[in-house]
Amino acid sequence: MCVNRTWKENRTEAVIAAMSLRVGFKVSASGYHYLMLLEGEAQGAMLLREGAKKWDTCAGEALLRAIGGCTTDAVGRKYDYAHNLNGVLNLSGSASSVDANFHRAFTREIRRTLSPLGRYPYDVPDASIRPPLLPPAPRGGWKILTVDVGGCLLAPIEPVAKTYARLAMTRGFEGVTEKSAKTAIRAGFSAPPPASHPNVRYVGDGKSFWRPLVAGAMGVAPDEIEGNAKLEGVLDDLYAHYEDPRSWRVAHGAREAFRALRAHGVKVAVVSNWDTRLPKLLRDCGFDESSLDAVIVSAEVMADKPDRKIFAAALEAVGASLDRDASSAVHVGDSVVNDVEGAVGAGFGGALMFAPEMREGNVYDFTELADEIIESRLES
Repeated sequence: MCVNRTWKENRTEAVIAAMSLRVGFKVSASGYHYLMLLEGEAQGAMLLREGAKKWDTCAGEALLRAIGGCTTDAVGRKYDYAHNLNGVLNLSGSASSVDANFHRAFTREIRRTLSPLGRYPYDVPDASIRPPLLPPAPRGGWKILTVDVGGCLLAPIEPVAKTYARLAMTRGFEGVTEKSAKTAIRAGFSAPPPASHPNVRYVGDGKSFWRPLVAGAMGVAPDEIEGNAKLEGVLDDLYAHYEDPRSWRVAHGAREAFRALRAHGVKVAVVSNWDTRLPKLLRDCGFDESSLDAVIVSAEVMADKPDRKIFAAALEAVGASLDRDASSAVHVGDSVVNDVEGAVGAGFGGALMFAPEMREGNVYDFTELADEIIESRLES
């Protein structure tokens, strides 16, 4: 354990005694503490008073997060480094660990030990303490997490319009630019589903939806679609591209976060407006039975988000029900309407993924999402 060289209160000693910690480094330098953590020489570090500045902990936190560690204030709350405080002090102290599970136990013990010794740091007005990511958890904590895919769990490495324009060129379609492709794609998604299946965009492998959209992007008139071998060729190329896991960027820390959640008894399911090819793509991207309990796609349920039917199907897939268990489930995604409002309409908690503004209901990343869900279960 790393601590400062000197301290003038009994709180640090009390935590050390409560956790039977061995203090290996007494150095009043945050950078040195982080170095010891990153080199594996120490498991944790703490400063139970104000003192370290934002620039002392920001870079160290980034490095620790890259290896699965944490930095928070003294009692486990995360800092907002974008907040401009006079003097930029971490007013509520700091605690750092190389392992998220240890950090939860570490900060929980700090909270328990500090409680009879005074209100610090809860009595310190610190505007840089970040709000919770999720709505208030129900009694017993969150038990089910459902996650969107496109723009959330997976994102195309190459911009979609660029892919369309590139593949159009290889198939001999002239005049297809990124701008024209983007316009056609937007038009395709703006069109309502056909009367034969008004509640869902994709059916089966989704080609009934994608074929006219791709035709529009390639400049093929509607009456020229049927039997158009050239169009089928570029459609096949696009399908091959997006079925290749190398075409997708997986959200940082998602696989590890899902495994951690499941190890703590949380059910994890994907809920996506997608065609029937999604389960294989997710498996190819590293999401197998160790990280997911279920994959629910609109093409199988025959309902797109925000329809509550697809959320009900997700609960059923993990052995739960909408009437009994919706309030213990939380859904995250990148669409306010489809994901957040859809989830809330089904009785779930809802949050926006990768939202830039730090406020309740905006999730920064999957690692922090898992931390908050696990903490909700441990604190209940």
